[in-house]
Amino acid sequence: MIRYGLFISLLLVITSCQEDKKHDAASEGATSSETGTQDARGYADLIGTYQGTLPCDNCEGIKMTLTLFDDKRFRQILIYQGDKRSAAQHVGRYSWLDNGKLLTLSSRDTTDQKFAVEMNQLIQLDSEGERNRGDQAEEYVLKKNYADPTLEDRKWMLTELNGEEITPGDTPPYFILESVTGRVRGLLVCNQIIGKYSLEPQRSINFVQVGNTMKGCDQGELENRIKDVFINATNYSLEGSTLILKRANMSDLAKFRAGSE
Repeated sequence: MIRYGLFISLLLVITSCQEDKKHDAASEGATSSETGTQDARGYADLIGTYQGTLPCDNCEGIKMTLTLFDDKRFRQILIYQGDKRSAAQHVGRYSWLDNGKLLTLSSRDTTDQKFAVEMNQLIQLDSEGERNRGDQAEEYVLKKNYADPTLEDRKWMLTELNGEEITPGDTPPYFILESVTGRVRGLLVCNQIIGKYSLEPQRSINFVQVGNTMKGCDQGELENRIKDVFINATNYSLEGSTLILKRANMSDLAKFRAGSE
């Protein structure tokens, strides 16, 4: 009887240990799965196009556009502002290290470049992998550009302005958003419009440094109204081939239809 009792006790202990091991394995598996999901989500957030103007010793600034693809390839375009040098392009592969905090670009035609990874932005590091110091330290930043291929690199012709239908002439007012350069260009009525833009989540849009040529025009008032659309626009919506630029209160500023160059 005593032996039988000892056998039952030993069996219970072995069973309990096995259950503990199963529980520990399941917990480890859940933790590993959760970590993997977080890594995958962070990697998906990393992919995209980043833009910024970095300091330059012998030019006005270096306009950098960096695109990270989902197969670990990258494309980098450098435009030297105020300089006669032509734009440079580098392609290669990137690695995402240090628990997602460090990005390294490797290419055959340039030395490795390192960036600190932050929310929706990359910060270029110096040759030692440290953050740049000094008065221009905050300028080594690339902001993520939320590209929208249904909006960018297309010609948008004005059809309605503040609820008023616009009758197109021989050359109707239009604009184009250039995804590679982050610039807007187009025609008001007589004068060309130029500027920069950026896209944000939830179809937010921001136009900056908006200007125009100064050619004499008998429709100057209309030109000013059209220019104000870009100054005041904060959001946009797309309904088929119709683009609507909106104010902060989501009321319509102007409507455009897609056209060809």
